[in-house]
Amino acid sequence: MRSARICTGLIACLLVAACGSAGTIPAEINELPFANAPAADTGTPASVAFPTALPTDGLQPWEVDTYGIRGSSATSSEEQYSFGKDWFLASPDVDEAGEAARLAPEFGESSWALYRIPLSGQQPGSLGIDVNYPLGSQQSGSGYSVAIANYATGRWDWYGPFDQPHLVLAPASNVQAGADYLSSSGNCFIAINVSSSNPLDLVGIGVVPLDNSDKAEPAAPTGGDAKPVAGGSEISWLAPADEDVAGYLVSHSALPFHRTDSPGVKQIPGLARYPGLIMPAYPDGRYLRIQSVDHNGNVSEPGEMLFAASLPESVMEFGLIVQSNDVPAGFSTALLASGAEEYQFALDGDPRLAETASSGTYLPDTTSPGVCRITVRAKAGDSVWLSGATLIVTEGQRPQADASCDPNYGVPPLDVLFDGSASTDADGTIVGSGWDLDGDGIFDVWDAQSLQYLQYPLLLETATGPLGLKPQLRVIDNDGLWDRDYTQVIVQGQLPEVVLAVNPPYGFAGGTYTLDASASTSPDDAIASYGWDFDGDGTIDSTGTEAVVEHVFEQAGAPQAKVIAFDSRGWQSSAQATVLVNPQPASSPRPTSGYDGRHTGQTGNLFPLGNIQRVLEQDFNSGAAGFEQVMDGNGRIISSVASTIRVLNSDLSDAWSKTFPSNIGQSPYAGPDGTVYVSCEDFNLYALDEDGNQKWAYKAGGPLVAGPVPAIDGNLLQACVDGRVYCISLDGNLVWMSNQIARLELSPSQSLSGEIYVVDVDGRLHALDASGNRLWDYEADEKIARECGIDLQGNIYFTLMNTGLVSLDPAGQLRWTYELEGIHSYRSPVIWLDGSLLVADNDSAYRVSPAGEFIWSTSFSQGAKPYGLTPDQSGNVLVTSNHWLMLLDSGGSLLWEHQINDQVENGDSFVDSQGRIIYGRNILEPVSP
Repeated sequence: MRSARICTGLIACLLVAACGSAGTIPAEINELPFANAPAADTGTPASVAFPTALPTDGLQPWEVDTYGIRGSSATSSEEQYSFGKDWFLASPDVDEAGEAARLAPEFGESSWALYRIPLSGQQPGSLGIDVNYPLGSQQSGSGYSVAIANYATGRWDWYGPFDQPHLVLAPASNVQAGADYLSSSGNCFIAINVSSSNPLDLVGIGVVPLDNSDKAEPAAPTGGDAKPVAGGSEISWLAPADEDVAGYLVSHSALPFHRTDSPGVKQIPGLARYPGLIMPAYPDGRYLRIQSVDHNGNVSEPGEMLFAASLPESVMEFGLIVQSNDVPAGFSTALLASGAEEYQFALDGDPRLAETASSGTYLPDTTSPGVCRITVRAKAGDSVWLSGATLIVTEGQRPQADASCDPNYGVPPLDVLFDGSASTDADGTIVGSGWDLDGDGIFDVWDAQSLQYLQYPLLLETATGPLGLKPQLRVIDNDGLWDRDYTQVIVQGQLPEVVLAVNPPYGFAGGTYTLDASASTSPDDAIASYGWDFDGDGTIDSTGTEAVVEHVFEQAGAPQAKVIAFDSRGWQSSAQATVLVNPQPASSPRPTSGYDGRHTGQTGNLFPLGNIQRVLEQDFNSGAAGFEQVMDGNGRIISSVASTIRVLNSDLSDAWSKTFPSNIGQSPYAGPDGTVYVSCEDFNLYALDEDGNQKWAYKAGGPLVAGPVPAIDGNLLQACVDGRVYCISLDGNLVWMSNQIARLELSPSQSLSGEIYVVDVDGRLHALDASGNRLWDYEADEKIARECGIDLQGNIYFTLMNTGLVSLDPAGQLRWTYELEGIHSYRSPVIWLDGSLLVADNDSAYRVSPAGEFIWSTSFSQGAKPYGLTPDQSGNVLVTSNHWLMLLDSGGSLLWEHQINDQVENGDSFVDSQGRIIYGRNILEPVSP
């Protein structure tokens, strides 16, 4: 084992040498698709809710020299290692387990720990996580997720969940794509979240800083081998003699492949540091190739092609018990493996250093301090298991911090003495101390050479809430080792109880909304004033004594309106409410093929269709109406059939028509100034004026099968078969084009914050920023059927070809799935004004809440297959079926139905500016009672 001094307890990450790591299925990097990363706060109870807002960082006192200038933290090309017990913040149920942090949530809850990694302004290149399982085995459901604070997007980048003991991620590729993992103070924040009921010990987190000057590809792995084992395949290879290799990327496919980015090729999530893994079984086997990835995100050429077959599954009850997460240098400890016939224990991630032991007992070398990662290969018959453990070999003993306060409760104002004088140091003396008084992780007072802060008086003038205040004490000894302890003080008194209601809860931009906090109370005082933060940005926009105010929300979105109530003592509490502010409806009832740029399915003309009791039916004998129709601001119907576009006036008389050299792609788009934009398979996007005269044409790099959509910046977004998304200005000039993604035959979607989402021909979802740069990819278990819809918060919704509805958050993490019997229409879900979703399967229509919960469903008889779903402002839903039109009320009950003479072409319909229902080649005119 390479030696490196371990200064146990230093808040800064330490320079250490790793003894090795391994895992069966490592984590994936964010640019690769993964389907099972949870939302940041899923399953987390309110009392320990994960801080979804990114940390507001600040300098620690020891990072500032005597002149007030920040001193440099330790950085190098080596690994910066932070012990698990040295968390920055953690949920209350996290405990110390030696040098590790034990995350052991109760059933149905979550535990989390947040780490501040000082990198002195260097972005992270690679990231390693080491965990041990105190129960002795990796149990089903003992998963943990990893997040990195991305200050470029203002969100956490989530990975996982995982269950392997040694995990490697490569955030360098995300940094190169624009991610910023450094706070304003130059630190990286990493979070670990455990949402299962099985505990784990987080031993440590290692980060290697990114070297942007290193662009050299690492050497490729060689000597690959794939052996069938029970329930899977054991994959192994030879590690190249390259010390900068962080791990190995494994790509696999059902067919042989040369390029790892070819369609159908998937990546096993993440990087394997140990040159081997157990691949799950595939019925017909799997072709795979392995690449080296270095700490700076550089990827080698793929190694030789391997074919992985498997044997019938059998169960091996393997267990691995780690006697201790840490041990002083020179003291002995053991790893105890059980359940197999033969064991190999590999050091430094190198199988050539493996020692074989039939007893399952292994005594690691603890003569030198350092981080020792041990890989365990267990074999019983045809079954093989790869696992591992991490041991911290320490030098010196930490001091023992002991924090208390007197008094620890009372009525404000309360004069409290925070006391750390009971702290001890077994092998030296305590030389410095300090306090984080508000429990935010940043220490308020600190002196590394004096004991002046062991006792610290503080006057608490306001109530601290039901959980009280949890200051932490930090002490440092003469060897530079430190420890911390917490105390708790509760300042009694009841805070105001605040309730906030918004009326209406949803509406349109420019509308007036009433914010009502009149139900708020102060149990032992009186509310004296209110502060209003209308947009939720943390700034108080208005103050006063009125509990009810009105506000005009000008911008579309989902602001978190907030009110703070102050009682006569100045004590305060707050409440928030989401306001759904929809964009003003477009003048056209179908801005582009029945959906706007977010593909919500909302229309501009939302008539109260429930009042219609009779309908008269006409037929367009001229064949003017075609497969796709839209309407411009003057009420003219624009219809496309094959290569011809035809425009009808609002009285259904002919306005003009135009035939193009090739077929028209999906639907045209009618701009607000009357310009009609038409995509064609001859590679051109055409712009026509109100009389049908060509204004310009832009030639893309391939056929345009998808229709154009309006971008939030006023330009047009166009997907192309050549695999690129084009942004075209309204005067026909290229603004930008993305790099090649994959064959694109569906229109893009764009959120209100600018992110662009497009589904390729293989049903994978790709996310781009507002300038066309790649953010992330997502591949579901089956093909995504159509364009995705985007709600006001930026959440993503799409249907799968056969099973149902899926929602992702804006970072591409799975929020929920809703199973249906089978999608028939292959259409995007409709997002109504209140955020609920409308979706159809073979013979039913469903309304689902934004959280993926059932609201109602309606089944149809007479062989009706629902294709199009169009809601009005009151929540009634117009259902277009193959031979029927039906109207449901907001609760899903049938109001009326009308049999259609001819089958609806493309199963689509819309309501025009006069309240007429246009469908296929037919029109229904409503007749009032």
